Amino acid sequence: MRSFCHIACFYVMFAILIIYLLFTCENFPFLFFPSSLTGERV
Repeated sequence: MRSFCHIACFYVMFAILIIYLLFTCENFPFLFFPSSLTGERV
């Protein structure tokens, strides 16, 4: 049960980091999404 909490905590912190980078870095989404998805919006 303790290992599950550690894994859950890790994923929560990772998700918060991703969301933080998405809101702070404008070029960050391009590292994960192809230009075909974000190219239309830009």
